[in-house]
Amino acid sequence: MEYLKICRIACKHCGEILERFYSDPSDYAGPIMWCSCGKVGLNPAPYFWKAYGDIEDYLILHEFAEKEDMRRMILRFDDEKARALGYTAQACYDVMDRFFARYGIKPTSQGVYEAPDNQNTFDAFGRTIRLPDDTTWFLKVVSLWIEYNDYDMPEDYLASYYEFNNKKRC
Repeated sequence: MEYLKICRIACKHCGEILERFYSDPSDYAGPIMWCSCGKVGLNPAPYFWKAYGDIEDYLILHEFAEKEDMRRMILRFDDEKARALGYTAQACYDVMDRFFARYGIKPTSQGVYEAPDNQNTFDAFGRTIRLPDDTTWFLKVVSLWIEYNDYDMPEDYLASYYEFNNKKRC
């Protein structure tokens, strides 16, 4: 089994190590786990972990993903529509490559940008929502604009953009 997340803390009083693996986002293991001396506890909630006790009572040993959480954005441009505007789909991909490069994100393949789920990636992917307003060509040539979060749940930015703007116009 490949685990998504792991957290491990140690009680500084009794030395006991409390750890929790999350294999599924809906996974729930029950009540708070306490160390043998009762000074430190670990909440086994699925989307986060929380240590109980005073901060000086425990040591965080590991709080990162065994498999690093990643975000992925996929963009596809229609070459015929781009040519009608005097561009090529490749030119559109080149613009996006430069856009993401400012955030240290390189394409893993044409139109696919994948990076660790951190504030930098969040900022880069979030700023793509401004592209339709900041460019004259983006909405006219984009055919697919999807982001996948760390649980591989897709968010269709193109559909969301049109939905938001339709609601806004009403």
